[in-house]
Amino acid sequence: MFNSRKLPIFLKLAFGLALIYWLFQKGGLSYQNVKIGLLNGKLAVVFIILALVRLGLASFRTKDLLQIEGASNKGIGEILIISWASIFISCIAPISIFGELFKIKKLMNFKENLCRDNTIYAAIFSKLYSIITLLTIVLIAAFFTPELIPISRSNYTILVGSLLALYVVFLFKNYFVSFLGFNKNDDYQGFFQRRWGNFHRYILKMLEDKFLIWRSLFFSIGIQVSNIVSIMLIIKLINPSVEVGILELACVVSIGIFSMLVPISFYGLGVGHLAFASLLALINIENGADVFTIFFALSFIFNFIGVIPFLILNRRSA
Repeated sequence: MFNSRKLPIFLKLAFGLALIYWLFQKGGLSYQNVKIGLLNGKLAVVFIILALVRLGLASFRTKDLLQIEGASNKGIGEILIISWASIFISCIAPISIFGELFKIKKLMNFKENLCRDNTIYAAIFSKLYSIITLLTIVLIAAFFTPELIPISRSNYTILVGSLLALYVVFLFKNYFVSFLGFNKNDDYQGFFQRRWGNFHRYILKMLEDKFLIWRSLFFSIGIQVSNIVSIMLIIKLINPSVEVGILELACVVSIGIFSMLVPISFYGLGVGHLAFASLLALINIENGADVFTIFFALSFIFNFIGVIPFLILNRRSA
């Protein structure tokens, strides 16, 4: 019997496949380009190395955002294993939230002195840091390449002002702590009150830590730079004669990654193809859909290798 709860998943998949078929009919997809990309051993090796770099940086960011008392870098390997296993879950599950839930569940038992609520906050703030980083890259690149992104001066000013306001909060965080009146010694009773109290203490520690926010931003920037480099390598492989400017590429790739976050297709299928085809065409690269297909396929392969750490974790808990 058809489960109505699965309807949104089927609709997203159908929508994505319809966009891919439409691009194929228009000649926007080339089997030959995809074959060149996927059969190139050097590209695959470098791509996996860069994916490991991203996973490592994300693990360091997660460790910081968990706010474990007396934590050292000894637990990074365990966080990396959990993170890799979670993205394996995400690539085989109907929706990616299952991977996040798996990661949160495993991290809850990561350290004895870890506040379990922090695992949820770490997942939320990881996404926020990624969004802020992507937006920062787009705005900086768009400032130097205004012809790429036709955005009105007023809208650009609002976006830049909003980001600058966030950075001002970071710079003067001690004043904001006093203003908000957070007190980590406040006693909260009841289930929901304890959750609110834990959130207060989490925010307080984040604002008090001199380097936590900047480290997390640094790790987030490193993750996005790795993505940009990976896509640049794919572009150069199937377009050896094309000269790609770093700022232009950073701008359009960051917007393309944003488009993959919109939950209207299955893991960005179709939407990502269309977005990269349109965006890369702005910098005279006409096979953006092929670039995304190779990037998606290599990412899926790397994520699927996460079955190994997933089995390791399952064996430990058996």
